[in-house]
Amino acid sequence: MSYFHNIFRHILVLCVLPALFSCASANLTSLPMIPPQSGMHPQTTMDLYVDSMTFQGVVSGNATSRAEPIMIRYIYNKNFFNNVLSSDNNNREGNPDALRMKVVVRPKENHTFDWRFTWPAVYPMPFYWPVQYKKGTVAVELQCEVFDNNGSLITQLDTSHSEDYLTKIYGFFRTADAESKLVTCYESVFATLADKITSDNKVTSLGGSSSTTKPSTFTAKKRPETTTAKSSPKPVVPMEESGIPDNIDFGNYYALIIGINDYKHLTKLQTAVNDAQAIADVLQKNYRFNVKLLINPNRTEIISSLSHLRRTMTSNDNLLIYYAGHGWLDKQAQEGYWLPVDATQDNEANWLSNATITSNIRALSAKHIMVIADSCYSGNLTRGLHIKHKTSDYLSRMAKKKTRVVLASGGLEPVEDSGGENNHSVFAAALISTLQENRSVMDGTDLFSKIKRPVMVNTDQVPEYGDIRKTGHDGGDFLFVFAQK
Repeated sequence: MSYFHNIFRHILVLCVLPALFSCASANLTSLPMIPPQSGMHPQTTMDLYVDSMTFQGVVSGNATSRAEPIMIRYIYNKNFFNNVLSSDNNNREGNPDALRMKVVVRPKENHTFDWRFTWPAVYPMPFYWPVQYKKGTVAVELQCEVFDNNGSLITQLDTSHSEDYLTKIYGFFRTADAESKLVTCYESVFATLADKITSDNKVTSLGGSSSTTKPSTFTAKKRPETTTAKSSPKPVVPMEESGIPDNIDFGNYYALIIGINDYKHLTKLQTAVNDAQAIADVLQKNYRFNVKLLINPNRTEIISSLSHLRRTMTSNDNLLIYYAGHGWLDKQAQEGYWLPVDATQDNEANWLSNATITSNIRALSAKHIMVIADSCYSGNLTRGLHIKHKTSDYLSRMAKKKTRVVLASGGLEPVEDSGGENNHSVFAAALISTLQENRSVMDGTDLFSKIKRPVMVNTDQVPEYGDIRKTGHDGGDFLFVFAQK
């Protein structure tokens, strides 16, 4: 009897063991939810088609059909392409501006067991042993090729993300931790692909503007005449002539302008101080900003100025912060820095991190805040493009909504310190010229659209415009109101 019992037990182990180990592997198509669709208006009229999306590895048969709409939404929500369309769309031939993409996805999962604790689960009691100590890694690799409508390769983009997991006291059938980490991997590679494809120089240089950049016009409405003697009537320029409504309270305007040339321990710059002085001048003369200009400040002076603004600004104020100087991106920490005049290359003590800038902006009471950064890697502050349609009540709504936006001279690439007219950087020259030419109310979106192409044509950098992460942005936009003479 014992002999037959041993034979039966071995047969049971041989049958059950493969099933147990197959159950121990994570489902490699544990995909995230489709993110909500962005309501922002796209920057270009260009469409992007998914020619193919394939999975390589041990994945379920419907992985592509489930993953493709998720990836499409991530790209579409960057608000760059007019449409991002799936592989089953047949209208691509009629759009000469369309781009095509081919995507290969490779999900992976590897794990090991600590057999000191796990062996009883295999033999002799596979169904009842509760202790399992399993650690492993899940990863997703993604490769993407982008082609024009004629089939010529434009660019190749690669990204990957991995997550470690650990399972204890769950048994072979519990893979939830590994699968949740896999969801994080998919979210990361789809988000990174969206960032890369909408900021790639070869792609963005093909994009045409989706809307004109002419200032919005409004129809003037006459106010009823009053005979109040407490204050003299304010002279009003008709809206059809100035484009500036007289019934909107735009609030008070302040600017903190920072320019650094004379670094003590780093390479000196040529144009940053001149850029800062010119920006300060045009804001004072054309827009009546109350300007504080910091030339070659150290970290303490910059922080002190921000602290003063925190104590004095009200919810009816507007603040513009302009920085021209060295920047640095710590790729390992995924953190960007402004480098004050006393910064050293091998010590972060005097660096000013984006996190510090963001926390100070979050604490400010001002209604509208815009950061303009002309430094290397300044795009690290941004989160997506911020393009809107203009409607008849647009200025009134924007004047009320809380705004936290950044206009960066480039993404994550180095930027030019010279090359513009009158000893300015190319970015600063375009910015100054646009501010000088405006004679109405110009929002940040219009400012961005007017300076982007001149900068791209004359440099290898691509300006970015978006809301600042985690600062309470509420969908508004910064408004530059021309000061009527």
